[in-house]
Amino acid sequence: MDVEKMEIRDVIEFALEREVMARRLYEQLAARTRQDDARMMFLELVTFEAEHVRIFTRALAVEIKRLGFDVPSFLEKAEAKTFTMPGILDNQTLKTGALADVLPAAKSFEKGMAAFYAQVSRHSAMPQVKEACLRLSAEEMSHYDYVVRVEEVMKLTPEFDDGEFHPQ
Repeated sequence: MDVEKMEIRDVIEFALEREVMARRLYEQLAARTRQDDARMMFLELVTFEAEHVRIFTRALAVEIKRLGFDVPSFLEKAEAKTFTMPGILDNQTLKTGALADVLPAAKSFEKGMAAFYAQVSRHSAMPQVKEACLRLSAEEMSHYDYVVRVEEVMKLTPEFDDGEFHPQ
């Protein structure tokens, strides 16, 4: 994705929709897992992703106002959409897929968002946007590490994964 060629409205919509989808991903994973430690970790990721919406919209408040962009309405529509992370994870895999399918997709998504925010930071002329997006990029990479820790907590290994969300 080339952020430099995107209109600011598209950048805002891209980021907000993906943060909503990331939060929904971790909510689904928390609801499906039977292991308390992993569930708590997923719920922490839910909180982190929800906070990203606030950080991003605050950093782009001037542009959001200039565009007349209705953030609450957009978020409501994003919530109503069928879950999807295009090219990474679909709704069916999220609902029924084994951790061996879902957690690598979550890690891929986190890396992609880190790269997206880094690009936005590089191409923005607004200091508050640069700073916020650098922070968000770093946080997305820490989420990647967090998902790796979830895998370790759940002792997920391909040869033992039976598709259920429980420790082996």
